[in-house]
Amino acid sequence: VDGFMVDVWWGITEPHPGEYNFDPYVELIKLAKKFKFKVQVVASFHQCGNNVGDNCDIGLPGFVRDATDIWYTDVHGSETREYISLFADDVEIKGRTPIQMYGEWFAAFAKVFASDLGKTIVNVMVGMGPSGELRYPAYPLDRWHFCGIGEFQCYDKHARASLRSKAKAAGKESWGVPLPPSMVGFYNMTPASTQFFTVGFRSPWGKFFLDWYSSCLKAH
Repeated sequence: VDGFMVDVWWGITEPHPGEYNFDPYVELIKLAKKFKFKVQVVASFHQCGNNVGDNCDIGLPGFVRDATDIWYTDVHGSETREYISLFADDVEIKGRTPIQMYGEWFAAFAKVFASDLGKTIVNVMVGMGPSGELRYPAYPLDRWHFCGIGEFQCYDKHARASLRSKAKAAGKESWGVPLPPSMVGFYNMTPASTQFFTVGFRSPWGKFFLDWYSSCLKAH
């Protein structure tokens, strides 16, 4: 063993907007240097505690948890607050957008660890969200069980606005609404029991919707 990976949690390091505290990680890096370990850092901008394998609870910063209309939302209106919705990337929260917050956090991190980057700290990676899977929260553990199909998470106002805009640009304004549950099913159904996952996904509307939904994640 010549090193280790560590999550650097947003919820720990930015307790107040624009105020950063990396002290626990400074001490960790000092120990790594003492024992000549190399460190891979993962910048984690999501919550820890709601997924398989999570054995601690680390929330998002309090000033983010208080915000509204920035969360992934299913057709029932249930929100997932593990991480900010990609559809809210450009929505201001107390004067800053999430993209600005992430950028300013990295700038603060780079300033604190300037002398360690490329030496003790050999990699800095952007976390891929819960379980490191770069995914929508389509199967939250409080609503889903294996091996249900999950549900689309595009019913908040910013996701709906994005879909409407995409449909209008394509000249298909009637496609500017999320697919109905009667077509796509619910969390714990099987693909074969839904209209969408048997034949609907091949239709022009189905292909349009899936292209929009996946391309938003890739663009983010």
